[in-house]
Amino acid sequence: MSVFAAVEAGGTTFLVAVSEPGNPTLVADSFSVPTTCPATTITACVDWLRTKHFDALAIASFGPCEIDPAADNFGFITTTPKPGWQNVDLLGPFRRAFDVPMAFDTDVNAPALSEATYGAIGSPSFGKRTIYITVGTGIGAGLFFPPPSLSFPAHYAGAVAPPSVCG
Repeated sequence: MSVFAAVEAGGTTFLVAVSEPGNPTLVADSFSVPTTCPATTITACVDWLRTKHFDALAIASFGPCEIDPAADNFGFITTTPKPGWQNVDLLGPFRRAFDVPMAFDTDVNAPALSEATYGAIGSPSFGKRTIYITVGTGIGAGLFFPPPSLSFPAHYAGAVAPPSVCG
């Protein structure tokens, strides 16, 4: 049975987890590390995952980040206002460390997909349209509309309001 790993790259904390075998919705083990400098934070996550067995890895990141697999900087956090995190290759260290299939998306698109798939409105059939809205440092929205009805190649599609809205 497959075990899945996930990294939620947040602006204040990175959360890393591995699933129960055969059930991606149940967490078997998890780890968190404060979001300090990129090298320290990413290395801590990679090192923790090195102690685990998993068959695939998904990373959901604060942004803006490049989510177009055809882009040269796919998997990078790009023009974020977070000091020290501009143009950071987040996906690369994981690709170099682990030979498993990987997915990379924004921290709003990933939960939209998860809710559409496993949440209260979803099912494993991927048939539900979902809009996931989050309010934190900024306000963002992740959209999941089953293909081919809608897709956004850039992170900016998820930005629905600037941080100044929250005061």
